[in-house]
Amino acid sequence: MKSQRPIISDDEHQVLPFRPRATQLIRPRLSIAPAPNHRIPIRRLAPRPATPPRPGDDFRHRILGNMAALALTMALTALGIWLVARIAHLS
Repeated sequence: MKSQRPIISDDEHQVLPFRPRATQLIRPRLSIAPAPNHRIPIRRLAPRPATPPRPGDDFRHRILGNMAALALTMALTALGIWLVARIAHLS
C-alpha cells in the first residue's frame, strides 16, 4: 500500500527567530508564596460515618496475616544483612 502524505509547499513553512525577552534577563523570578496577610479558605469536612464490617472480614485473621508478613520481611532483611556481611568478610 502506498503511503499518503499531504503535499506541502515551501511557502507554507516559516522559521521564526528566537529572541529572549530582556525582562527575563534583568528581573529575578517572583516568589509563588502568597503574602502573609492572604488567607486561604479551608472547607470543614464532615466526620466520616462509621462503616459496618463487611461480611467475611475477619479482623483477627487479617492481623495474624499482617504479623506473619512482618515476620517474613524482618527475617529476609536479617538474612540479607548477614549475607552482605559474610561476603564482605570473605573479600
